[in-house]
Formats: sequence, C-alpha cells, structure tokens
Amino acid sequence: MTHWSGPTGIDSAFYEMMPDTVSFYAESSVDKYGKATFSGVATNVRGRVVYDTKLVRNDIGEDIVSGGRVYLYGNYSTLTVGHKITLPNGNSPIIIAVESKKDTGGIHHTVVTFGTY
Repeated sequence: MTHWSGPTGIDSAFYEMMPDTVSFYAESSVDKYGKATFSGVATNVRGRVVYDTKLVRNDIGEDIVSGGRVYLYGNYSTLTVGHKITLPNGNSPIIIAVESKKDTGGIHHTVVTFGTY
C-alpha cells in the first residue's frame, strides 16, 4: 500500500476531508471450514468513512447490501476484499469491494465498500 504522508500543497484540502482512522488487517490463513484468520499487526489509515445503506454488487457479481464506504487518499492496490477492516466505531464488517479511482496523474484515491454488521 502506498501511504499518504500528510498535507502538502493542494493535498492539504484532501487531508481536511479525511478525519477518520481505519485499521486494516491482512488475511493470514483460512481453515478447512473457510474461516479466515488475520495478521495481528494493523495498518492504520486516515480516510473518510461514509455510512449509508445501498444495494451494490460484490466482486463475484452478487447483489449485496452495503453499510457504507471508506475513501482513502492514494494508491492502496494491495488492499483486497480478503482484508479485515475495523471502523472508527469499533465494528468490523466484511469488505465488499475495493476500487482505485484515477485522475490525469494516476491513482488518486481508493474506495473501500463495506457490508452491514
């Protein structure tokens, strides 16, 4: 993951819109019953959490209800639906989708869509 180091120039305007800290844990293994275990080391990322309920498609094309989105400034290309997310309110919903959004300079921000809890 490419982490944003803080405000410089126009980026300071984006920094002000990212008041939340979200934690991500990489999946370390899956047992024979399909239950995942996660790394004990969190990657804490500053972003913006937006809670809203919508019907969205997951990574395999199924319709699923989302609980919201997290907007992360920068390129988080190693972040996947297999990660565990912990939101500022302490909840850990499933990750439904991870999308990289581009502008003329490349990947500008990443949107993580999460499920309901």
